[in-house]
Amino acid sequence: MVQTALLQIAEEIKILAARRPLWKRAVNYDRDASTLSALKQKIVDVIMGIQLETVVATGHEVDVISRIQQAIFQQQDVLYQEQQVLIRMQQVSTTSCIIIYFGLMKSYPLQEAEIDRLIALLGSGDSGASKKPPCLEGTRVSLPNWITEWIEAPPVDDKCGLCLIGAAGRGKSAVGASVAEAERALERLGADFYFTIDQQDRNMGVIPVLARQLALWGDRRLRVEIACAVDTDRDIAQRTLEVQFKRLIQGPLETLADDPNCPPLVILLDGLDECDNEYATRLLRLIGQSFTTLSAAVRFIITS
Repeated sequence: MVQTALLQIAEEIKILAARRPLWKRAVNYDRDASTLSALKQKIVDVIMGIQLETVVATGHEVDVISRIQQAIFQQQDVLYQEQQVLIRMQQVSTTSCIIIYFGLMKSYPLQEAEIDRLIALLGSGDSGASKKPPCLEGTRVSLPNWITEWIEAPPVDDKCGLCLIGAAGRGKSAVGASVAEAERALERLGADFYFTIDQQDRNMGVIPVLARQLALWGDRRLRVEIACAVDTDRDIAQRTLEVQFKRLIQGPLETLADDPNCPPLVILLDGLDECDNEYATRLLRLIGQSFTTLSAAVRFIITS
């Protein structure tokens, strides 16, 4: 009976711990205060149950019960100390970097100079934007205008991506460059990248280039999250596409998900068909899988 009760409590703790990402639990711990209090009360109730059963069975308390109670009280002290740490972490400025190492949480207040230094470790890869001219003035006006309307409208069924597909030479890149130019003027272009068929090594460095641009976009949440990712793994630019995307793109963008006032953030990928087919397929899969967790403000535009 006692074992069953303890196992039930352990399961409730696991559910609570898995409720949301670690960084959100650290910052928003107060939302779980009542649940944690209830769990601690359940532990006390179990101990009281052990004590009652012992009194009924033997007529007096045994020393083991006192030792168990003492251990519980010691753990409550530890929980209280951890709570105080979390309170102090909430008071740290928005440039605080929270990093998790196998369950050990550390808070690193990063100065702007340190953030800039960490972001610089992503390198200075070329996005290729300067090589892609926009549409000639007065041409192809309707399509860029429609894309702008799509960017500004709420997403339908979490569809945050738009693909322009057509044969080579049809002007897809010119349309993409026009949209990028317009969105940059509105300070809504978070990042852009232009693939080229004769530079596959550069193509496969797309994620660090995008992350560096996102970090410079102007939102401190993105800057800090990307800097933290680099600080956690200084060699992240050499990791797999999947690791890079989740830590440098998806993770940082998820920090905007709870902000209803976040302006549109456009990420443009032009000429994906000029990238290695297997690599392009993996990238598209990652982008598609991320839609359900990203802010409604994020818009991916892909030409191919």
